[in-house]
Amino acid sequence: MPANYQAVHFGPAAQVFEPSDIYLGQVAGSLELPHAGTTTVLGHAHGDFSDEALDAALNATMDSGIRTFFASAIHDLSFVNGYSIEDQEPKYSRLSTQAIGQVDNSPQLLDRYGVLNTSIPAVLSHASFISAVDMQLLRETKQYISTTPESEFHYSLLHAHERHTQDQTSPGVDRHFTFSCNMVGQAHLWLQTLRADSFNSTLEDDLKIPYTNPMSVGQAFLLIRRNGALALRRPDLGIIAEGAKADLVVFDGSSPNLLGWDDPFIAVTLHSNVVDISDVFVNGKFVKRDGKLTYSGYAAVRQDFLRSARKIQSPWEEMEFVSQRTNPLEFGITPYSQPRQHYVQAGPGTGY
Repeated sequence: MPANYQAVHFGPAAQVFEPSDIYLGQVAGSLELPHAGTTTVLGHAHGDFSDEALDAALNATMDSGIRTFFASAIHDLSFVNGYSIEDQEPKYSRLSTQAIGQVDNSPQLLDRYGVLNTSIPAVLSHASFISAVDMQLLRETKQYISTTPESEFHYSLLHAHERHTQDQTSPGVDRHFTFSCNMVGQAHLWLQTLRADSFNSTLEDDLKIPYTNPMSVGQAFLLIRRNGALALRRPDLGIIAEGAKADLVVFDGSSPNLLGWDDPFIAVTLHSNVVDISDVFVNGKFVKRDGKLTYSGYAAVRQDFLRSARKIQSPWEEMEFVSQRTNPLEFGITPYSQPRQHYVQAGPGTGY
């Protein structure tokens, strides 16, 4: 990544976020997970600007009570604050990787380095433009993709081929400062998007009327529960069975939007909200009880977080963002273009 792009857009984060800010942001974001019914998270931590920042993020995640697999990002920040790969090496204990189109860290490359065919899970973030060869490699080595539906639509990464890799896919949320950590919402979005895509293919391409539903609600539920556990090589998670971990989520079936439910998969995936989650257990311990988090320090975290947020927001409010009409990352040959914009009010305008 070019030094000038790093310095302008990534640099302020490394300069403004102190370890205490990272701790507060991470603990608040981590608490959002059990509040929304998530018991386990694989954290691909990008805010590791220094050893101190990395420790703050890890400690915050652990303090929240969530079951976590913490994977720090490996990125050269020499041009930002002098934090080089060599400086980071002593901290490495796990490898996290992203596989976005055009970036040379695909499953084929990882396989050549012997990363895939091991007992350690290697979860690929996004993998929006994964090739057929890479798909087959993931199946052979039983490694998974973490797709983040909302952020990938938001950032135009899309899902060119992931409908074909759902047996090796588990949804995520990307980043809690931009998107909701409600995994049920992500499953809902993913389900209806794939349904729409399949319906569109039948209606528009084949000029026929579909007479079946292309994806069941139960499959979407499995993506956010069982597939997440299998991606981490943890068959004792995401399941209620003897010998499994006591990670449980209890929904209030008497709430207005769940009242009269019959199929639990449909009730949770299509009708539930965070407010319906009464209790959450992680490893047999309450992390949410009677609709409220059990984290004892939340009042102090909330107060400190609001002060931290005001301090952090100021530099970006004052920053002048220029239009990226050319590729700032300097890879690939595909030209940039302005997408069609949508406006919901009468008359000319863009809404921006």
